[in-house]
Amino acid sequence: MQSLNIPNLLNGGWKDMEFSPFKPGIDIHYLLKGKEDEPTIALLKYAPGAKAPRHRHPGLETILVLDHRHSY
Repeated sequence: MQSLNIPNLLNGGWKDMEFSPFKPGIDIHYLLKGKEDEPTIALLKYAPGAKAPRHRHPGLETILVLDHRHSY
């Protein structure tokens, strides 16, 4: 698996990254897209009021909120 180093990610550097539509109201930027048996790391940007439907992951999911807040 590749290593991942994103300078200034936590200092707002993510705001200049290119995002693509993912789900209604949610855009995505892949930092690392692993193969089927490898992890994928992505940034999600939610429009105001957007929600992801309740779902499960077969493996680990880690959430790092870079702006605003997250709730279930």
